[in-house]
Amino acid sequence: MSTTGKNFAPAVALLLALLLTAPALGNSEFLFSGYSKYWDGETPDAVGSTMEVYGILSSVWQVPPPIPLDTAQYQYTVYVASMMVSTYSFMPVPFPMKSLTYNGGEIHIYADPIATGTAADYADLTTFMDGELILVAAVDPNWSLMLSDSDADGSFSGTGSGTCDFVAGTQLGALAAAEYYLADWMLYGSPVSDPNSYGIDVPAGFHRLFDVKIATTFDPTGSEPGTWGGVKNLYH
Repeated sequence: MSTTGKNFAPAVALLLALLLTAPALGNSEFLFSGYSKYWDGETPDAVGSTMEVYGILSSVWQVPPPIPLDTAQYQYTVYVASMMVSTYSFMPVPFPMKSLTYNGGEIHIYADPIATGTAADYADLTTFMDGELILVAAVDPNWSLMLSDSDADGSFSGTGSGTCDFVAGTQLGALAAAEYYLADWMLYGSPVSDPNSYGIDVPAGFHRLFDVKIATTFDPTGSEPGTWGGVKNLYH
């Protein structure tokens, strides 16, 4: 009698177990609406000048955050510190474009109790940093920003992208316990825009609208449904 069936069964059982616990692919993100500014006295976008960003957790979520956020009891804010312009280039044709890269930078995410805290106020930037520091991320080198002026009216807009690594904060353990990788999260500035005649304005002392998105393309490991027929199809 052939023993092929007996030898095959353990391999199939192992494969089935792996399929039933395969990682689920998807998206999770932190999304903040905010504004950027350069340090006082510095020329915006000049090499060596330093940008920082302040934002408030957006009320519009396309995908869920990676850890539970209690927006009924807490206001969540972000402060992106010390991103220094390392390169700058300008291209006049086919329409004006700016290309910048930044080095350095650290992202701080805070949770401030609504009942006892202070609401974030762009006229008092300390109000963005007076809560519990739940997460800190280091921005990886050569974060890039591309801006264009397709209407040639002097107003530039575009997006920025790069990566960051979570390194600290009271909720760092929760992020790790949810089985997310802590390194190489995508850091987007989207959208980024100068004030313009289309209704985009910025608070006093700020230079651009700058929404901050910190996103991963992978959800934590979870269980996915599998079928015996699907296993058998792998051998066809």
